[in-house]
Amino acid sequence: MRLVSGLVADRTGRYWPITLLGYAINMLAVPLLALAGHWPIAAGLIISERLGKAVRTPARDAMLSHVTQQIGRGWKFGLHEALDQVGAVLGPLIVTAVLHTQGSYQEGFAVLLIPAVLTISILLVARMRYPDPRELETKVGNSSRRNYPSGSGFTSRRACSSVRYADFPLIAFRLGQFSAVPDHWIPIWGFQSSL
Repeated sequence: MRLVSGLVADRTGRYWPITLLGYAINMLAVPLLALAGHWPIAAGLIISERLGKAVRTPARDAMLSHVTQQIGRGWKFGLHEALDQVGAVLGPLIVTAVLHTQGSYQEGFAVLLIPAVLTISILLVARMRYPDPRELETKVGNSSRRNYPSGSGFTSRRACSSVRYADFPLIAFRLGQFSAVPDHWIPIWGFQSSL
């Protein structure tokens, strides 16, 4: 899906609509787990969450790349990764806090609607302020272009590296199945597995 989304974004130049669609699917699927009464619905929402991320990522990253010349490539990508990790840690902590106060998983997922709405609101404001992110990139003459090596080596290493990570839903299932930890501590393991 990432290949298709990236291709469509480049061919159409409609980075914002694709990014917003992906974020809407991705951000709203998790809170909707609060309404999932049966496992097939929950499985469909988890697949939708991953699908939304696949749709949004290429267009979002293309837009972010236009900003890097002004603020610095390392700083931009470092900030992006730091914020990504903050979100990966806060989500499980919020659910853990709800469970610790005798709340249910449904209430925990429902509370995640707040950061989802905030995220989409911030994106809409950014869309209004910067309708064409390509304009943020300073023009560079052809003489300064460099020949960079293909990214296939990096991509191959990244794919091999990702294979070694256990998926959090599998970890959570096993922790709950064997009562290895109390239920309200299971979400804590989610952000530990993402670090």
